[in-house]
Amino acid sequence: MAVRAEPPHAHRPATVSVPLDVPLKRGDTRIETVLLRRPGPGALRGLRLLDLVQADTDAMFALLPRITEPTLHAADLEALDIADFVELSNQVAGFLPQRGANTGSPIA
Repeated sequence: MAVRAEPPHAHRPATVSVPLDVPLKRGDTRIETVLLRRPGPGALRGLRLLDLVQADTDAMFALLPRITEPTLHAADLEALDIADFVELSNQVAGFLPQRGANTGSPIA
């Protein structure tokens, strides 16, 4: 009997909760945790995957509002502590196929 291998992304969660070291304040609301959703092709439209893997700031500013809950707008991203921004960027990169993972895709 043949054993079917699971795709490399099978164990990646669809969402990741990221606690902020320095909570954001938006009006009367205090944002202490941000939920990231794994981006689909629509959320990635207009972005280069390599820029996301390399945590390019402009690419993250374009993508994060599309995949965060609550939605983080440009003003929120600018107000983030650098450690929180780096953590969000690292989590985004973790959603993407990693180099060396045999996904059968020419972009991996």
